[in-house]
Amino acid sequence: MSDVETDRDISDTIADRDAQVGRWRSLQHPDIVGYAVGTKGTRVNLFHEADGRSYEVSKGNVDKPWFGNYPGVHEAAREYFDTHPEPRPWQDARPGEVWVLRYSDDLIPHAYVMNSRGVFVGVMCPSPHDESIIAGRRIWSEAPHE
Repeated sequence: MSDVETDRDISDTIADRDAQVGRWRSLQHPDIVGYAVGTKGTRVNLFHEADGRSYEVSKGNVDKPWFGNYPGVHEAAREYFDTHPEPRPWQDARPGEVWVLRYSDDLIPHAYVMNSRGVFVGVMCPSPHDESIIAGRRIWSEAPHE
């Protein structure tokens, strides 16, 4: 077995273990791993495996210079948030719910009803996964949420 094959096997094993334990690993700084804090996708605990240092970073402070002399943490934090966008609540809309949605190119939000096929019905008929939707809030629901 060549060194390249051995390195690939080790990398595959590390990636498998990361996936098993819900750990994210920076591609730019592979000795920095992260674990999501909460369910909103706005905070992460980053751990520097080489020396055990840890940092809790929120999406709102990723660009602030508080990282001091900790090489790679700033880049790893930015990489984490770039690969973990915040969830968009309207993507889990249920049939019968009414949502007010705003598009990136539209100043006026409009109300839409989610139909049984998973498409909003209203002024237009957007998919809930349409990337041009930038904001939304549920204003009425027929079904109770769990």
